[in-house]
Order: sequence, then C-alpha cells, then structure tokens
Amino acid sequence: MLEISRLTVEQLEQGCITDSRSPEISFQLASSRQNVTLKKARITVGDWTAETDTQILVPYKGKELRPFTRYTVRVTAEDDAGEKAQAETTFETGRMGTPWSAQWISDPQYRFTEKKVSPVPMMFRRKIRCAKKVKEAKICASALGIYELSVNGQKAGDRYFAPGFTSYRHEMQYQVYDVTGMLEEENTLTAVVAGGWAVGSFVFTRGNRHDADRQALLAEIRITYEDGSQEIIGTDESWEVTEEGPYRMADLYDGETYDATVDPEKISWRKAEREKLKFAPNLIADYGSPVRAHEEMKPVSVTERPDGALICDFGQNFAGVVRIRVRGTKGQRIVIRHAEILNRDGSLNVKFLRTAKATAQY
Repeated sequence: MLEISRLTVEQLEQGCITDSRSPEISFQLASSRQNVTLKKARITVGDWTAETDTQILVPYKGKELRPFTRYTVRVTAEDDAGEKAQAETTFETGRMGTPWSAQWISDPQYRFTEKKVSPVPMMFRRKIRCAKKVKEAKICASALGIYELSVNGQKAGDRYFAPGFTSYRHEMQYQVYDVTGMLEEENTLTAVVAGGWAVGSFVFTRGNRHDADRQALLAEIRITYEDGSQEIIGTDESWEVTEEGPYRMADLYDGETYDATVDPEKISWRKAEREKLKFAPNLIADYGSPVRAHEEMKPVSVTERPDGALICDFGQNFAGVVRIRVRGTKGQRIVIRHAEILNRDGSLNVKFLRTAKATAQY
C-alpha cells in the first residue's frame, strides 16, 4: 500500500503562514513494498494544478495569492507499480505587503545604559471592547527584543523567543496568532518585551544594545465580526507601558525572575509613544520551525544536598523550561539553577557557565 506520509508547505507540516508569492510544496512517500519510486504526482492549489515527478520543493505557480487567505493543497501521487495515494493540507498567506495599521511603540522615559546585562522587561497593554459577535480575530506582532502576548491573562500561541534571532537591520519576522476563541466582550491585550538579541546581552562578551537602545513593540489585531465588518487596532499612543510588572529580569544567559507579589492594581502605567527605529527592516511572515514545547520530561532522580538544595537530574542535556508547583507562604523565593554536569560530590558544576547565572527565580 502506498501513502503520503508527510506533506509540507514551506517545509512546515502545519501552521504555515507565509508571505512567499511562490510557496514550495514537498511530500514523502511510504509503501509496504520495497524499492518504490515515484512515477508522477499531481499538486492542486485552488484552480492551479501541476504535474511533477519530484517530491521536493515544488513551487506554486498559479494566480497571485491574496493576503490573509487560507489555501488548500491536495496531492495525488502514483508510484512505478501504479498504486496511488492522496493527502491534503492547508496554508495561509500573511500580510503579503499589506501596510501596517500600527506603529512601533516604546517607553520614551526608559533609559537603559548598564553594560553586560539586559534591560528590565517592558509591559504594554491595550483594552479592547468587542461589541459584536466575533467571527475571527488574529494578531500580527513583532518586537525589538523577545516578546510574549497574552489575551485576558492567557498566553497567545505556543511559541518561545519570538520574533527569533535575525539580522534586525535588514529583515525582521512577524508572527500571526489566532485569538478568536480568546476574546470576550471586554478584553485586555498584554505584551511583555524583554531585551533578547536586539537589546539584551549577547555572546560571551555580554555586549548589549546591538540594534536598539530599548525595546519596542509592533502589533495589530484584526477582528472580523459575524456581520462582515472588520476592526483593526494597532499599536499607537493609545497603548500603555510600564517597567513595574512581575517580570523583573529576563536575559538569554542569566534566565528569568518573576515576582508574583507584584500587585497589578498598584502598577503605574503611562502612555506609550511612537519609537523611531534606527533602520527600516523588511518585515516578513515568520518562516522555519518555531521554538515550542514538544514533549515533557521528568527527573530521573531528585537528591537533597546538605545545604537543603534539591538536585534534579534529568539524565541528559536538553533545551527546555521547568514547570513547578509551589506550596508556601508569600515572601518566599525559589531559585532554580541550571547546569550541564555535576561535580564529583553531586553538586552543580557551574564553572563552564562563565558569567551566565542560568537561573529561573520565582
């Protein structure tokens, strides 16, 4: 039996949102027979059909793609024995050059001059009211720094380190988040922007402010209502900003500090203002595989040290974040320190971390 075991658009099996005017389609075959070869395949997108004898990076050559549109890809493959297999997937187009109804914003009062560290994370917020029933809502966003979006306190999307490492002065990626099911009648959209590679400390010399003096945010929420009307809300002076949020530190090498004792009602917010970038990068839809959690791991052992520290050994090196459940009283501080190996006495070996603190503090 022949089957199409993998079908990708722009090398992504799912969730592809692209600004490419000629996205590339690839597929893999699996068969119960030995030494199977592809005889021919038919690829269809809308009213465009292509016959091909290759499986790798077949470019779309149909009518010009429209922005913010979902397309279905259908593939029928035939092998050298005449067996056939079918599969389909979807992809969406991004802005495709559509002008932004948003401006880069930042906190003009924030001055970041310290060396070899990252800036205090900035928090932005905007209250949004949906007076009608929402059919679809999507957010396009990017940042100078690393950002995370929340709608009514819930994280939007599942990715980390957006918008990703890039040559900021030439090209920046934006991400698209479907928040349709997250919106209520009254909503608060929040974005936390840390220094990341653009503003924070980077490489072992811990240089910072490589591409900007402080963080900046660009975001636009596009809401389509059931009656067909559309509302677009972009970042501008109507947004608020603060550096008094619960995220007190975020650095690629030092880790993150979150203060759960911060009272949201006592945070001092001020009006965000337009930020003029030192350069004009080309903004394109996110490409490549996003950084996201793909599995959960548990320690193979937990050992208590004489000083009370707990050593959680996962049995291997990996990249990830920790999930903990906390019991205790207000005012306690929990520090998680990361390292790759243990010393002979069972303690963490942090010698090879150089200046990196590699901590998660709560």
